[in-house]
Amino acid sequence: SMTGSDVVVCHHYNDYVDYKKMNLNNIDFKWVPHSAENSIYKPMPKIEKRYDIALLGALSCQTLLGEHYPLRIRMANLLRKIPAKYNCVIFPHVGYDHNDAHTDRYAKDFAEKINSCKIAITDSGAPNSRFGKYIEIPMCGTAIAGDLYDDHPEDVKRLKEFLIEINMSMSDHEIIDKLVFHIENTAERTIKIKKGLEYCKDFTQEMYAKKFIKAVLPEKQ
Repeated sequence: SMTGSDVVVCHHYNDYVDYKKMNLNNIDFKWVPHSAENSIYKPMPKIEKRYDIALLGALSCQTLLGEHYPLRIRMANLLRKIPAKYNCVIFPHVGYDHNDAHTDRYAKDFAEKINSCKIAITDSGAPNSRFGKYIEIPMCGTAIAGDLYDDHPEDVKRLKEFLIEINMSMSDHEIIDKLVFHIENTAERTIKIKKGLEYCKDFTQEMYAKKFIKAVLPEKQ
C-alpha cells in the first residue's frame, strides 16, 4: 500500500473478498457495510406520495470498462414507455463538492424526495455492489426496485425479501409490468416496505459505529 495503511475498511463485500485474496502487503482488510442515518432517512407520513416511480442517483458515469450505471441509464429511457397515467420522475444526483454538506441539507432533501414516491429505482452498477441507496430507500419506508448486488449470501437473502427485482436480463415489457403491478398492488408493496424497514434496523449509523469498532479494535470488545 502506498499509504502505508495497516487496516483498510471496505463497505462493499465483493471488494472486501477481492482485496483479501490479493494479500496486499499484509494489509488487514475489514468489512463494515454501508449504513444510513435514521434520524434523516425515515418515513415521513406528512409528505404526499406524489410520484409513482422515481429514478434516483447519478446516471451518466463512464469508466474505462464502460457505463458505470447501465440499469439506471436504461431505466431513464424506459420511464417514457410507462403508461402516462403513472407519475414518473428522475431525481438527479446533487454532486459531491459542497461546502455546506456538514449541515446535512442535501441528505435531508434526498430523504424527502425518497418519501415523495411509491417506488424508488436504483441499481448496483457495473461493480454489482451494495451502494448506500439500498439502505437509504427502504429506511424511508419507500419500496425499492433494482437489481441484486453481489454481497454476503445472508445479506442478499434478506434483500430478496423486500426488493422489487429488475435487471438488465429482463425485457422492457417484463420490467414495466413488474413496476406497474407494485404500484397498483398496495398490499404487496406494503409487505415489502415493512420488511425493508425491519432490515434497515441493522444498518443505522449507530450500528455502523459498533461494527466498525468491533472490526478495527477487536481487543476493545
